[in-house]
Amino acid sequence: MATEKIRVGDVGVRIIVDAGLEVASASELRIYYEKPSGVSGYWDAQEISENSNYIEHVTTAGEIDESGKWRIQSWAQFPTWYGSGTPTVLRVGENIYSN
Repeated sequence: MATEKIRVGDVGVRIIVDAGLEVASASELRIYYEKPSGVSGYWDAQEISENSNYIEHVTTAGEIDESGKWRIQSWAQFPTWYGSGTPTVLRVGENIYSN
């Protein structure tokens, strides 16, 4: 049985995504998501460290509200170009309690 490392209701969890390219000169970074229910949106993201390909978003209250497979994808805007990274899956587990 697989164990998810993020659960519904978790706050302060770092969601890290490989943007596929160095993002230091990006003017805007996002992580797009699609929840298991099909609802989609994005979170603002930050570069993890200088000259890195990785971006992150730290979860806040109410953001992780569904269990199952979330699809996530990086997005970056540069002065002359913008585009997306490769989509990946974020597995969110259930809790045995409700907040």
